[in-house]
Amino acid sequence: MKKTIVWILMLALTLSLIGCSADKSEEGVLDGITNAVTSIGDGMQEIFSSSSDTYTYKNDEWDLYIATFVSQKTIKIENWYRFYASDEYPFKYDHDVIVVSTDDDAAGFYWLDDDHTAFAITIKDEENSRFEEPKTVGFTKNNNTTESHVSTGKNIFTYRHDKWDHYVAVATSDTVITIECWYRFSAGEGADPFEYSYDVCSFSTISGEKDFKWLDDSHTAFSITILDERNSRFDEPQTVCFGLNSDYLATGLNGQSTVYTYLNDSWDLYAATFLTDNTVRIENWNRFMAGEDGDPFCYEHDVMILCSDFGESSFAWLDDTHAAFTVRMMDSENSHWDEITEASFVICGNFAEQYLLPAIEYENRVPEEDDELDDSEEASENFG
Repeated sequence: MKKTIVWILMLALTLSLIGCSADKSEEGVLDGITNAVTSIGDGMQEIFSSSSDTYTYKNDEWDLYIATFVSQKTIKIENWYRFYASDEYPFKYDHDVIVVSTDDDAAGFYWLDDDHTAFAITIKDEENSRFEEPKTVGFTKNNNTTESHVSTGKNIFTYRHDKWDHYVAVATSDTVITIECWYRFSAGEGADPFEYSYDVCSFSTISGEKDFKWLDDSHTAFSITILDERNSRFDEPQTVCFGLNSDYLATGLNGQSTVYTYLNDSWDLYAATFLTDNTVRIENWNRFMAGEDGDPFCYEHDVMILCSDFGESSFAWLDDTHAAFTVRMMDSENSHWDEITEASFVICGNFAEQYLLPAIEYENRVPEEDDELDDSEEASENFG
């Protein structure tokens, strides 16, 4: 009988010690911040990585960060890496970055919307030489972890900064927008396609962040003040405009059939399309060679989006048929245009045929009788 009682007491003591050990192990992983999670087995890591609530932040073409919730208030963030920055090479789970409590003030965690579709957090990755300093980044819910947020977004807006950098803004909820950079290395003849490169930022449209402002009542365009530190051509804050564009990688004009044009000079053509009846988008189309057999014009960058109902743009139709309009504008990306100018845009019947095909050889046209001059007369008129 005594042996039985002793055996029962020893068994109870053993179970108690096992329970304390488990509690201590869990506390060591979940309490506070750590950069090396060593007490979680491989099986548990697979559970975290395949969680239904997966959030992603793409730092660049090589490093993708995946965040999953271990518990209601505990996040595990992983680094997924690839050596070659090409879609042919998938990201692979490389290392754990951090396990952090959402209540930890040092992490600066906050939700960007009430539906918990995105959050901001301050982190660093000491294993990544491109992410060694703390910075606040936005993670967006995205179960297609290695793909752009476009596949899960509601509305898509675009802004072309230059021929190499195309920015895509995805409305991932009613009040959250994530901005991505799509980049290409070659922008000349036979240019590369744009590819999803990295996430720039995520923000709330109702918090007053980044001077965000809708440009019209139908929410087809917005302005925002941002910078992109990873882009040497965009490393100073700028106020830019994004416009609704379902064909987000289109070569320009958003598939609109009605185009208005203003030819500033032989190299820079400005094309305008209406996103709505009163919201107009103006693009710069440029060409390198403008002489005989000149290059066709190519979509270079976005200049502005404006609402014709607002007076600050001095927008005005020139007739009731809406065949032409004037607007005061400036293109800061064009070194030949350094001040605000009133530009006149006229409806263009066939934009592709007139401007996208090789330049017309005006020099080979048949001159009218009044134009015929001998060499001496022409020289006299040109230089006399």
